[in-house]
Amino acid sequence: MSKHDNRLHLDFETRSEANLKAVGTVPYAVHPSTHVLVAWIIWNGKRYRFDPTRNRKAIRKLMERAADSGATIVAYNWSFEYSIIRWCCTRLYGWPEFPPDRFE
Repeated sequence: MSKHDNRLHLDFETRSEANLKAVGTVPYAVHPSTHVLVAWIIWNGKRYRFDPTRNRKAIRKLMERAADSGATIVAYNWSFEYSIIRWCCTRLYGWPEFPPDRFE
């Protein structure tokens, strides 16, 4: 599978006591109240909906497989998705980290 074929599309909806526009991406993602409401994922032609209250373990395993496969994360605002994975999803949901060069 080429890098171009192994792309995971990701979009988060989040909530926090922090004001994203006022504090910026990283302080928002690091804030202890920040959490994911829902995430939409498309990988290998399949759509997934991450709801932290329902399918936390299944999506963690999906993200582990994506990380192990070298998947590139495609996102509208990759720096936001990167920060939410790095500072929120790894801490709260046990997701693996993805290096910044795996985002576009």
